[in-house]
Amino acid sequence: MKTLIYFRMLYEKEKCDNVLQRIKEYIHGNNSTIIRDLCSGDVPLPSSFLLDELEWNPKLLDAKMKQIIYQLKIISREFYLSMIKFESVSYRKHFNSTSASFRQKITCNLRELQIHHTSSNRWLLLNS
Repeated sequence: MKTLIYFRMLYEKEKCDNVLQRIKEYIHGNNSTIIRDLCSGDVPLPSSFLLDELEWNPKLLDAKMKQIIYQLKIISREFYLSMIKFESVSYRKHFNSTSASFRQKITCNLRELQIHHTSSNRWLLLNS
C-alpha cells in the first residue's frame, strides 16, 4: 500500500510540474528544458504512470517510439523500486549514485525518441 501511495504522490507532483507536456515538447523539437531539469534534479525522473500517458498518445503510432517508451518505463520502475526497497542510513549516497545512472539512461532514451520522431516526420514530409 505504501508503494502505491508513493507513486500516486510522485504522479501528482509530475502533473503539477507539467512534466508530460515538457517531455512532449522536447520530443517534438521545441525548446524544452526538460533534459537540463532532469539532469539537475529539479524535476524527478518520470514515473511509469506518466510514461503510460505518453505511450497512449494516439500520435505515437510508430512501433519504434513505443519500444523506446517501454524501455523508459522499465528504467523508471527499476529506479523507483530501488528507492523504495533501500533501507539504510546511507540513503543519500545510494540515491546519488543510483539516480545519476538512471538519469543518464532516461535522458539518452528521451534523446533517442526525439531523434526518431524528427527523422520519421522528415520521411513523411518527403514521401507525401
